[in-house]
Amino acid sequence: MAARRSAPTTAPDPNQLLTEEQFADLSGFGLEAVRRWRKAGTGPKHLLISSRWIRYRRSDVDAWMEAQTA
Repeated sequence: MAARRSAPTTAPDPNQLLTEEQFADLSGFGLEAVRRWRKAGTGPKHLLISSRWIRYRRSDVDAWMEAQTA
């Protein structure tokens, strides 16, 4: 009987650009909280691609989430 191999896990791309919705899903918080943090300047760094296109670099989100843990 052959042993089962698990699929190799790959680390997420640190340069991946996340939407506000993806950041909310990743953080476990709601979209309104994410927007509040951005407007208050307390969330991770964001990229303003246009007035309607806001993105978060995955590495910035991961660093910010790590800094929030006690």
